[in-house]
Amino acid sequence: MKKAMVAVIGLVLVAIWLTGCAGFKAPSAASISMGNFEGARMVKVEKNGVEVSAFAVKTEEESRRYFDENLLKDGVLAIHLDIVSRTSDEGEILSSDLRVGKDTIPSSSSGIAYEAAKRVLSWRAIAWGLPTYFVGSAISAVHTSNVNKEIKKDLEEKSLLESDVKIKPFGASQGFVWFKMPEKDLPKGMVLNLFLALGKDRKVVKYEVPIPD
Repeated sequence: MKKAMVAVIGLVLVAIWLTGCAGFKAPSAASISMGNFEGARMVKVEKNGVEVSAFAVKTEEESRRYFDENLLKDGVLAIHLDIVSRTSDEGEILSSDLRVGKDTIPSSSSGIAYEAAKRVLSWRAIAWGLPTYFVGSAISAVHTSNVNKEIKKDLEEKSLLESDVKIKPFGASQGFVWFKMPEKDLPKGMVLNLFLALGKDRKVVKYEVPIPD
Protein backbone atom coordinates (compact mmCIF):
# COMPACT_ATOMS: atom_id res chain seq x y z
CA MET A 1 0.00 0.00 0.00
CA LYS A 2 2.81 2.35 0.95
CA LYS A 3 4.59 1.65 -2.33
CA ALA A 4 1.38 2.40 -4.20
CA MET A 5 1.00 5.72 -2.41
CA VAL A 6 4.62 6.63 -3.15
CA ALA A 7 4.04 5.80 -6.80
CA VAL A 8 0.92 7.95 -6.90
CA ILE A 9 2.73 10.86 -5.27
CA GLY A 10 5.60 10.46 -7.70
CA LEU A 11 3.25 10.49 -10.66
CA VAL A 12 1.49 13.57 -9.33
CA LEU A 13 4.83 15.34 -8.98
CA VAL A 14 5.67 14.39 -12.54
CA ALA A 15 2.28 15.70 -13.61
CA ILE A 16 2.97 19.00 -11.86
CA TRP A 17 6.36 19.29 -13.53
CA LEU A 18 5.04 18.47 -16.97
CA THR A 19 2.09 20.79 -16.56
CA GLY A 20 4.39 23.57 -15.49
CA CYS A 21 6.29 23.27 -18.76
CA ALA A 22 3.23 24.48 -20.64
CA GLY A 23 2.18 28.09 -20.37
CA PHE A 24 1.61 31.38 -22.11
CA LYS A 25 4.33 33.77 -23.26
CA ALA A 26 3.37 36.88 -25.16
CA PRO A 27 4.42 40.53 -24.90
CA SER A 28 2.15 42.73 -22.80
CA ALA A 29 -0.11 45.33 -24.37
CA ALA A 30 2.02 48.11 -22.90
CA SER A 31 5.18 46.78 -24.56
CA ILE A 32 3.71 46.78 -28.09
CA SER A 33 3.94 49.92 -30.20
CA MET A 34 4.08 50.81 -33.88
CA GLY A 35 7.85 50.65 -33.56
CA ASN A 36 7.40 46.87 -33.53
CA PHE A 37 5.76 47.02 -36.94
CA GLU A 38 8.00 49.29 -39.01
CA GLY A 39 8.15 48.14 -42.59
CA ALA A 40 6.42 48.19 -45.93
CA ARG A 41 3.23 46.66 -44.50
CA MET A 42 2.73 49.45 -41.97
CA VAL A 43 0.35 52.05 -43.45
CA LYS A 44 -0.38 55.60 -42.25
CA VAL A 45 -3.34 57.83 -43.07
CA GLU A 46 -3.77 61.38 -41.71
CA LYS A 47 -6.91 63.49 -41.75
CA ASN A 48 -8.33 66.32 -39.58
CA GLY A 49 -5.18 66.40 -37.50
CA VAL A 50 -5.35 62.74 -36.52
CA GLU A 51 -2.91 60.13 -37.82
CA VAL A 52 -3.95 56.48 -38.03
CA SER A 53 -1.29 53.79 -38.50
CA ALA A 54 -2.21 50.17 -39.18
CA PHE A 55 -0.37 46.86 -39.34
CA ALA A 56 -2.13 43.59 -40.14
CA VAL A 57 -0.79 40.41 -38.53
CA LYS A 58 -0.81 38.23 -41.63
CA THR A 59 1.68 35.44 -40.93
CA GLU A 60 1.85 32.57 -38.47
CA GLU A 61 5.21 33.81 -37.17
CA GLU A 62 3.84 37.27 -36.40
CA SER A 63 0.74 35.84 -34.75
CA ARG A 64 2.79 33.62 -32.46
CA ARG A 65 5.10 36.53 -31.66
CA TYR A 66 2.30 38.74 -30.34
CA PHE A 67 -0.28 36.19 -29.14
CA ASP A 68 1.72 32.97 -28.56
CA GLU A 69 -0.68 31.24 -30.95
CA ASN A 70 -1.50 31.14 -34.65
CA LEU A 71 -4.86 32.92 -34.73
CA LEU A 72 -4.95 32.73 -38.52
CA LYS A 73 -5.57 28.98 -38.41
CA ASP A 74 -9.05 29.81 -37.08
CA GLY A 75 -9.58 32.65 -39.55
CA VAL A 76 -8.91 35.45 -37.05
CA LEU A 77 -7.17 38.51 -38.49
CA ALA A 78 -5.67 40.96 -35.99
CA ILE A 79 -4.86 44.51 -37.07
CA HIS A 80 -2.88 46.79 -34.79
CA LEU A 81 -3.91 50.45 -34.85
CA ASP A 82 -2.07 53.46 -33.50
CA ILE A 83 -4.13 56.66 -33.37
CA VAL A 84 -2.25 59.91 -32.71
CA SER A 85 -3.97 63.26 -32.24
CA ARG A 86 -2.07 66.37 -33.30
CA THR A 87 -4.85 68.78 -32.31
CA SER A 88 -6.30 70.30 -29.14
CA ASP A 89 -9.66 68.63 -29.78
CA GLU A 90 -10.83 65.51 -28.03
CA GLY A 91 -11.87 62.47 -30.01
CA GLU A 92 -13.51 59.10 -29.58
CA ILE A 93 -13.14 55.79 -31.39
CA LEU A 94 -16.59 54.73 -32.58
CA SER A 95 -16.16 51.55 -34.63
CA SER A 96 -14.21 49.78 -37.33
CA ASP A 97 -14.87 47.36 -40.15
CA LEU A 98 -12.99 45.66 -42.96
CA ARG A 99 -13.98 46.08 -46.59
CA VAL A 100 -13.27 43.02 -48.71
CA GLY A 101 -14.46 43.57 -52.26
CA LYS A 102 -18.19 44.33 -52.03
CA ASP A 103 -18.47 42.81 -48.56
CA THR A 104 -17.95 44.47 -45.19
CA ILE A 105 -16.80 42.53 -42.13
CA PRO A 106 -17.51 44.23 -38.78
CA SER A 107 -14.84 44.10 -36.10
CA SER A 108 -15.38 41.61 -33.29
CA SER A 109 -14.48 41.51 -29.62
CA SER A 110 -11.34 39.82 -28.35
CA GLY A 111 -13.52 36.79 -27.69
CA ILE A 112 -12.88 35.41 -31.18
CA ALA A 113 -9.14 35.69 -30.59
CA TYR A 114 -9.52 33.96 -27.23
CA GLU A 115 -11.39 31.04 -28.78
CA ALA A 116 -8.48 30.58 -31.20
CA ALA A 117 -5.75 31.03 -28.57
CA LYS A 118 -7.11 29.22 -25.53
CA ARG A 119 -5.47 26.02 -24.37
CA VAL A 120 -7.29 22.70 -24.21
CA LEU A 121 -6.68 19.77 -21.91
CA SER A 122 -4.46 17.32 -23.80
CA TRP A 123 -4.95 13.59 -24.05
CA ARG A 124 -1.75 13.18 -22.04
CA ALA A 125 -3.19 15.16 -19.16
CA ILE A 126 -6.33 13.04 -19.18
CA ALA A 127 -4.23 9.88 -19.29
CA TRP A 128 -2.53 10.94 -16.05
CA GLY A 129 -5.86 10.35 -14.34
CA LEU A 130 -5.68 6.59 -14.69
CA PRO A 131 -2.57 5.80 -12.61
CA THR A 132 -2.99 8.76 -10.25
CA TYR A 133 -6.66 8.23 -9.40
CA PHE A 134 -7.37 11.30 -11.55
CA VAL A 135 -5.32 13.57 -9.31
CA GLY A 136 -2.92 14.33 -12.17
CA SER A 137 -5.80 15.18 -14.50
CA ALA A 138 -7.26 17.55 -11.93
CA ILE A 139 -3.92 19.33 -11.58
CA SER A 140 -3.66 19.70 -15.35
CA ALA A 141 -7.22 20.99 -15.59
CA VAL A 142 -6.57 23.66 -12.96
CA HIS A 143 -3.36 24.71 -14.70
CA THR A 144 -5.07 24.92 -18.09
CA SER A 145 -7.85 27.02 -16.60
CA ASN A 146 -5.34 29.43 -15.05
CA VAL A 147 -3.43 29.76 -18.32
CA ASN A 148 -6.67 30.49 -20.18
CA LYS A 149 -7.56 33.23 -17.69
CA GLU A 150 -4.16 34.78 -18.39
CA ILE A 151 -4.72 34.55 -22.15
CA LYS A 152 -8.19 36.10 -21.91
CA LYS A 153 -6.93 39.02 -19.82
CA ASP A 154 -3.98 39.60 -22.16
CA LEU A 155 -6.19 39.74 -25.27
CA GLU A 156 -8.70 42.06 -23.61
CA GLU A 157 -5.88 44.44 -22.65
CA LYS A 158 -4.57 44.38 -26.22
CA SER A 159 -8.00 45.09 -27.73
CA LEU A 160 -8.43 48.70 -28.86
CA LEU A 161 -12.22 48.82 -28.65
CA GLU A 162 -12.34 47.16 -25.21
CA SER A 163 -10.03 49.69 -23.58
CA ASP A 164 -10.35 53.47 -23.28
CA VAL A 165 -11.78 54.64 -26.61
CA LYS A 166 -11.22 58.32 -25.84
CA ILE A 167 -8.52 60.19 -27.77
CA LYS A 168 -7.06 62.98 -25.65
CA PRO A 169 -5.80 66.24 -27.19
CA PHE A 170 -2.29 65.62 -28.49
CA GLY A 171 -2.67 62.09 -27.12
CA ALA A 172 -2.58 58.59 -28.57
CA SER A 173 -4.48 55.31 -28.38
CA GLN A 174 -3.37 51.94 -29.64
CA GLY A 175 -4.42 48.32 -29.72
CA PHE A 176 -5.71 45.51 -31.89
CA VAL A 177 -9.00 45.16 -33.71
CA TRP A 178 -10.17 41.66 -34.59
CA PHE A 179 -11.93 40.28 -37.65
CA LYS A 180 -13.41 36.83 -38.25
CA MET A 181 -12.56 36.10 -41.84
CA PRO A 182 -14.88 33.89 -43.94
CA GLU A 183 -11.87 31.97 -45.26
CA LYS A 184 -8.48 31.17 -43.73
CA ASP A 185 -6.66 32.37 -46.85
CA LEU A 186 -6.59 36.16 -46.59
CA PRO A 187 -8.00 37.99 -49.62
CA LYS A 188 -6.26 40.79 -51.46
CA GLY A 189 -7.39 44.38 -51.61
CA MET A 190 -8.61 44.70 -48.01
CA VAL A 191 -9.39 48.18 -46.65
CA LEU A 192 -9.82 48.99 -42.97
CA ASN A 193 -12.50 51.57 -42.19
CA LEU A 194 -12.15 53.39 -38.88
CA PHE A 195 -14.78 55.83 -37.61
CA LEU A 196 -13.85 58.58 -35.14
CA ALA A 197 -15.91 61.33 -33.51
CA LEU A 198 -13.77 64.49 -33.38
CA GLY A 199 -14.11 67.86 -31.68
CA LYS A 200 -16.85 69.41 -29.58
CA ASP A 201 -19.41 68.88 -32.34
CA ARG A 202 -18.41 65.18 -32.50
CA LYS A 203 -17.99 65.25 -36.25
CA VAL A 204 -17.80 61.68 -37.54
CA VAL A 205 -14.70 61.19 -39.67
CA LYS A 206 -14.04 58.02 -41.67
CA TYR A 207 -10.47 56.83 -42.17
CA GLU A 208 -9.84 54.37 -45.01
CA VAL A 209 -6.60 52.47 -44.51
CA PRO A 210 -5.53 50.09 -47.31
CA ILE A 211 -4.07 46.81 -46.03
CA PRO A 212 -1.06 45.79 -48.15
CA ASP A 213 -1.35 42.40 -49.86
